[in-house]
Amino acid sequence: MKKINWVSELADKNTQDTWSTFKHMLQSSVQQNVPVKKTNKKLRKNPWITRSTKRKPQRRDKAWKKYLRTIPTEANYKEYKLLRNNANKKVKEDQTNYRKKILKSFKGKPKRFYGYMQKLRTVQDKVARLTTVNGKLTETDEEAAQTLADCFSITITITSTSTDEMY
Repeated sequence: MKKINWVSELADKNTQDTWSTFKHMLQSSVQQNVPVKKTNKKLRKNPWITRSTKRKPQRRDKAWKKYLRTIPTEANYKEYKLLRNNANKKVKEDQTNYRKKILKSFKGKPKRFYGYMQKLRTVQDKVARLTTVNGKLTETDEEAAQTLADCFSITITITSTSTDEMY
């Protein structure tokens, strides 16, 4: 993109033509220079779910659509509820079995266990970027910690000073 003479390429063009020329050049450059990554692995959304369990929600959804399409009858609703409960039960069983399998493989495959535990975490380890007194954002965790310490030390000093004056 640096080698293109933009002045000569975009000269005497209106905004729309300039944009379309730029867009075309950028897309062609991306196609030529950005490698395409191909993966052989199919990522499974839920690795713990079995084939028989995958069919149960499909049957449940089909029963629900049947209930909604036809005149809603008690028999259709009972059929749906039965399929729904079976699907939920089977999914929970599969999750439990997968967890047990992971926990049993802890001694032989600690990376697998810790990878699974990491996926279960919902809290991130990263410290948020904070604005310092100068108005700049912190770059490292240490800077953020120092900024918080400074802020709280000022607050504690002001509070303890005002409390001392009361007595």
